[in-house]
Amino acid sequence: MSTRGKKALFLLKDALIFTSIVLLVIFLTTQVFKATQQKQEESDLIKNLKQVGSAYYAYYLDTSYELPLLNHGNSWEVNAVQLVSSDVDGWQGPYVSLPINQDGVSLGFEGFESMTLARATSHKWNSLEDLEKYSCKNKKSQYRKCYTWIVLTAKDGNNEISEYIDMLEDYITESSKKNSGRIRASDDYKYLFVEVGLSDVSK
Repeated sequence: MSTRGKKALFLLKDALIFTSIVLLVIFLTTQVFKATQQKQEESDLIKNLKQVGSAYYAYYLDTSYELPLLNHGNSWEVNAVQLVSSDVDGWQGPYVSLPINQDGVSLGFEGFESMTLARATSHKWNSLEDLEKYSCKNKKSQYRKCYTWIVLTAKDGNNEISEYIDMLEDYITESSKKNSGRIRASDDYKYLFVEVGLSDVSK
């Protein structure tokens, strides 16, 4: 091989090594960015859920009443909008900085289509149809403990709810299945349910 050919081969090897290093750096940077972004999403989700939970109890303490049920064709949906706007005596909100959606009965929630609240027992359920069956209104008082649940609806095409479940289980440190425990998801991962706490159904 001529000297010129050897030099060209040497330069080609250098170029390939350089390109490989650049690609590796890009890959590592992308992975770090993704991990950072995921951590930020986790932090934002937990912060927003805690905000809703705190708001729920602040409303109760200020007004001495539970949030009212909506007249929305079911027996489980709670009027979450009153956390943002209400004329109830004692109300000192807004208790959350979430926008009211155009439907007027749900709130915006980062990463999701919408957020509302539900009142139901802790029986095994993981769908809106189950909520109707196990709503506190439809269960005899002597057989129930009533809980308030955050109901998050996924955006169309968003398949991240299963990841959110794992994320929240790590945070709450409680193992749960899709239809039991404090964190649940519908079978199609369209809805995510997170328990807020016990409700005073006498109010």
